[in-house]
Amino acid sequence: MQKKFALILLVLTLFSISIPSVEINHNCTGDDCAICYVIHVAEENLKLLKITAAALITASAAYRIISYIFKYSQINHHYSNNLITQKIRLND
Repeated sequence: MQKKFALILLVLTLFSISIPSVEINHNCTGDDCAICYVIHVAEENLKLLKITAAALITASAAYRIISYIFKYSQINHHYSNNLITQKIRLND
């Protein structure tokens, strides 16, 4: 699933970069120009890809931080759970 998603993002990125660079000097036919529409869609795709990449990076960083905090709290809890911290007297 992740490989398919990565492949789709790669194809979308390549399409969005290549189309505007190839068709930048076309003969525009006016307001209903199909090539201008494709260039506009490609630019919007690049904007969405930037937002998606930023969201994925943020989510990945948040996941790493939360997992580190959880792991540290589990370790800390494990070491702090002893007889001294529980204030148990060990009389003979």
